[in-house]
Amino acid sequence: MKIAIALFDGCYASSFSGPQDVFQIANYLGQSPDSFTVALLSDKGRPVKLASGGEAQTMGGFDHNTPYDLIYLPSFPYFGEAELDQLITRNQTLIQWLQSAWNQGAVLSASCTATFLLAETGLLNKRKATTTWWLERQFRQRYPSVLLDKQAIMTRDNRIMTAGAMTSSLNLIIEIVAQFGSTDLAQRCARALMIDTSRQVQPFQQSLVLDASSTHPVVQRAQHWLQNHLTERIEIPRLAEHLGVSPRSLNRYFRQELGQTTLEYLQSLRVEKAKTLLERTRLPLAQIVADVGYSDVRSFTALFHRQVGMSPRAYRDQTHL
Repeated sequence: MKIAIALFDGCYASSFSGPQDVFQIANYLGQSPDSFTVALLSDKGRPVKLASGGEAQTMGGFDHNTPYDLIYLPSFPYFGEAELDQLITRNQTLIQWLQSAWNQGAVLSASCTATFLLAETGLLNKRKATTTWWLERQFRQRYPSVLLDKQAIMTRDNRIMTAGAMTSSLNLIIEIVAQFGSTDLAQRCARALMIDTSRQVQPFQQSLVLDASSTHPVVQRAQHWLQNHLTERIEIPRLAEHLGVSPRSLNRYFRQELGQTTLEYLQSLRVEKAKTLLERTRLPLAQIVADVGYSDVRSFTALFHRQVGMSPRAYRDQTHL
């Protein structure tokens, strides 16, 4: 199997070196040194500046005349919409090459945030995909035609494969070994590397507001105020007035900085606090709902299920300390 790992400035080293090692181990365990041949490529074969600050050498450029069985995209750090737009603009050559490779029959795969790059080809429209769980809103806003499954560890739809948050890439590579090698070989690789292939969903215990911090002064003040007034009845227009901006401007700032409205951020904060209370206390659900600023248990349960993927009761059963 001929594999290309497409590198670009800002990608994570671990997101391509880990998969590269899995393919090497698959060759060793399968007793065939060339079952999986891997080429690290970049635009015009240039060295790539990694997210860590180091540099990676590549073996060639994105050649439209060289066929590959599979192309893999490593993940990169997300620092907001503006930087993502710049990364996409810088990688138009890569995006065009992916489209060309798809037309030639290649399987396309992407890990974590790299699903954003893959979605730019338009090939994910009307197809199943996943991405890192905490960028669900940003992904849905940019690519509404993609059938996103935020909880899936990985997805496969025709000749496109995607993986969820960071280490899910190893599950994806094990699946590739199974698909293009054998199930037995994939299982032996997983055992050797202690990769848990039984995982089907991304961890629901993860924080809904992880990394949702902003350097924008208005958003920072709003975040601090909301975090300290969760139990109160909060009206977004009054919060905006308190901050000296219009509700429309406040929502715009939140979307630009965090990829969600002020209300969506508030809802995530409340669900996050409820998760903590469910994990660490035996308080009745009605009390927890009141403690996070809701009066209607049914509506909060619906919100919780929508964001976490299960009911508060089921969450408590699985996580209570």
